[in-house]
Amino acid sequence: MTITRNRARCRKCDTIIESFSVHDFKYCKCRAIFVDGGREYARRGGELENCEELSEGNGDVELLKNPGSYEPPHSEHPRQIPCTQDIPAPDDDATGYK
Repeated sequence: MTITRNRARCRKCDTIIESFSVHDFKYCKCRAIFVDGGREYARRGGELENCEELSEGNGDVELLKNPGSYEPPHSEHPRQIPCTQDIPAPDDDATGYK
């Protein structure tokens, strides 16, 4: 199966959204549904009952479904290493502030 167009229509706001590449995550205008994956995979999420599938490809396009909305994590960057040393604050004279 090869995906040639990865897109869907939201039945709530009548927006057609399309993902063109991997990690090209797109919401519809009302944020009820999203598409993701470009030509590599077809991922859908949100209110799937409001999602009309419009993807095209040779054969049946297999969908990865994630109901609910996607919220990016609010944690530190995964590659960010927390500082374990106590770094002294600069003197007032060094910063110019008093």
